Order: sequence, then C-alpha cells, then structure tokens
Amino acid sequence: MAEKTLRAGVIGLGAIGGGVAVSLINSGREPVVYDVLPDAYKKHPGLRKQLASPAEVAGLSDVIMLAVLTAAQARDALAGENGILSGAHEGMVVVLLATISVREAKELAELCAQRQVGFLDCGVTPGNLAASNGLIALVGGDEATLERARPVLEDWSASIVHCGGTGTGMVAKIARNVNNYSYWRITYETSRMVMAAGIDLKTYVEMLETIDNAERLYLNFLRHCAKTPDGKLPAETTDMYSKFLPKDLKASIELSESLGIAMPVRDAVYEMLDETLNLK
Repeated sequence: MAEKTLRAGVIGLGAIGGGVAVSLINSGREPVVYDVLPDAYKKHPGLRKQLASPAEVAGLSDVIMLAVLTAAQARDALAGENGILSGAHEGMVVVLLATISVREAKELAELCAQRQVGFLDCGVTPGNLAASNGLIALVGGDEATLERARPVLEDWSASIVHCGGTGTGMVAKIARNVNNYSYWRITYETSRMVMAAGIDLKTYVEMLETIDNAERLYLNFLRHCAKTPDGKLPAETTDMYSKFLPKDLKASIELSESLGIAMPVRDAVYEMLDETLNLK
C-alpha cells in the first residue's frame, strides 16, 4: 500500500470518530464513513453521506479507524452481519479507538488475524482535539502493522506513541484514565470542603485557574460542578461521564487483577463513583 494511495475509513461518527474523519479531510485524505445512526455524518463538517455498512467501508479502505464505545459494538462492527471482516481484504488494518479491556482487545486482534487483517489497539486523548488533528495516539500492535497504517494515523494525530505489542495501547490508555478519575474523586472531596467552609465554588475554580494549568482535567471536572448551585455535576455531564468511567475502571480492575497488582486508591474511586458523579 503506497503512502499516497492509502484509503481511509472511519466507523463510528461520535465525537472521536467524527473528529478523526474531519481531521483526515483537513489533511487531504477524505475517508469513507459509517455509523449505525444514518444521519450521524451531518454533525461533522465536510463529511459526505455515509455508506450502508461496515463491510462497504472495508471494501473501500486500507486503514479503518473503529471508533465505537464498547467492546460489544466493536465486535459487532468487525464480525457481525455485514461487518468489516466480511468485506475485508488481505493487508487491511483495523485501528481500534475505543477504550475496552486488554483481554477484549486481544480477542478482536485474533478475529482480524484469522482473516489476515492487521489490528492496532489505539488509545486516544484528548477527545476535544479530535477534529483539529490534535489526538495523541497510544498504539499497541506489531511494528510492521503500525508502519503500514502510520501515514493515515499521522493525518489525524498530533503524536503517535508505539507502546509495544497488542494490548499495550489499551494498557496505556486505561492507566491514564485511572489517573484522571482519581483526580476527579479528590477534587469532588475538596470541593465539598471549600463549600462547607463558605467559599463559593466559582471562586475556588478561579483561584485554581490562576495557580494551576487550566487544562488539567480535574479543573475541567470542577468547572462543570461550579455551574450548579449545589456544586454537583449537571445532569448532562453526569450522563456523558457515566458512559465512560464505569467501563474504563472495570477494564483497569480486570487488568490489575490479571497482573496481581493491588490498586486501593483506584478501588476506592470505583466504589465511590456513584457519589462522585451524583448518581445517588
């Protein structure tokens, strides 16, 4: 596959997948796209009408970014009816952008290997930069497969970090997520403390923005809390976070248990997740 003729596909046109598709267009490599919602492409500037199935995307792609939410969705997009593998050709590469467990990522890699399709597990961050070629790609997979796909990855990412073999991209992303969610829990606790002591939460946010880097994720969490009179997350933010935090933390629990690693702070974050997210 020559670098200038690599064809790109994107399956899943949410914030990440849609943003990646826009970045590809901005880089001069227009992708073919698919989403289970037939009008999802309309939310992203420059995208043409999407194809009818993942199989059709596979037939017109050399590198496919699979940007769904869960492992079940990824498996269905790969091996379900009219899935990627039913339209795949030898040498094609699937790049998984979803955060799932390492075990599940390896299972998907094996499905691809059975059809002589390359597979890369690729954790990405920060999501808000997906449409501006700003994602950091944390890649797991063999080097030869990465090099085949690299020209396409470079068209939507700011940096590519090869973490190692299959599954290591997920390990890196899972570990990074645990860092963030742990920060959110302690931020929840400090916000309760300052409010109880009579400090307005917006004042506390302004103070931290003056002292700390304004892009730290614990500050973003606190900014959301400061929008409400009681300092709790707005309902729409709770809904958004609830899609990611439980599954990501469960993936980290599975990983640490398989490695025999104790993570008591992470466990406490998971146990208190409902309270942190204002779910109870």
